[in-house]
Amino acid sequence: SSSSSSSSESDEVSASVRERTQPTAKAKHDYGNVSTKLIIFDTDKTIWPFSTEGGKIYTPLTKVQGDVILDKKENQYRTYPQIKDLFWKIKEYGHKIGVISQNPECDTIYEFIKLFDFGKYVDYKACFVGPKQDLVRRLHQDSKFSYDDILYFDDDHVEIPDVMELNVTALMCSDDGVNWDDVQSGLAIFTMVGPWHPDYKP
Repeated sequence: SSSSSSSSESDEVSASVRERTQPTAKAKHDYGNVSTKLIIFDTDKTIWPFSTEGGKIYTPLTKVQGDVILDKKENQYRTYPQIKDLFWKIKEYGHKIGVISQNPECDTIYEFIKLFDFGKYVDYKACFVGPKQDLVRRLHQDSKFSYDDILYFDDDHVEIPDVMELNVTALMCSDDGVNWDDVQSGLAIFTMVGPWHPDYKP
């Protein structure tokens, strides 16, 4: 009974989040149906709200109720609420998902991806200390996607110009994590005729 109630609440939350990742009523087009792209996400402050840098996360990690993860000192970690359903929607449109991190603690990054249940959506991942440009280059090599079929999201504006040098479409995510409107804005750029410029808004 308790389990059934919990499952029902989880379904309602999931449905609610999924609804929030739909295109806004003002959107004239649904840009999800462009040709298959590789959509790459940074981790910290992009798909989850915390920082994994500085050795402040104490492993092992344990998943408790819902999507709450505890470290050894019982610090709590949650992903942004829209991410799992955002990943689901991206995959429904047939796009591929990549995740990158500059963190030297790659085992911790991969464990968060696993415990947040992102693994079933993520096709490619890379983690090593180095410029984001090198991390994106690694996924380009692994996936065989051309750079002009890659869309990249980051919370750090400093990294964007370097990644764009690869001819990748790179955008800042929203303050509360990447969402479907962000992804639609990125995919819309691929439908443009002529060069993209930063002031473009679909």
